Amino acid sequence: MDYICHYPSPLGGITLASNGKELTGLWFDGQKYFADSLQKTAREEKLPVFEQTAAWLDLYFSGGLPDFIPPLGFAAGASRFRRRVWEIRTLSHGRRRSFRGPDFAGGCGRFC
Repeated sequence: MDYICHYPSPLGGITLASNGKELTGLWFDGQKYFADSLQKTAREEKLPVFEQTAAWLDLYFSGGLPDFIPPLGFAAGASRFRRRVWEIRTLSHGRRRSFRGPDFAGGCGRFC
């Protein structure tokens, strides 16, 4: 079962998705691949992971540096590319990484 929650950000609405325990998706409302991995039966629910994610986003959008990461998980059927991006999520604040760099060498092609 997928669950969703809406977060009003300074950049526009954000929809969060969860499997009930972990954050499995985050989309700006109306973006090209909006909710592409969500089950059609997803229902709106207030969950601890959504509260943690909202706290993280509040800190981030207020210019703070969050010192925690909400529990993260993969949505069923996540692409290989998404999994590779997920692997570099621990990149230090203020650092950059290229999708053409060594993290993606040998196996991701253009979009995996």
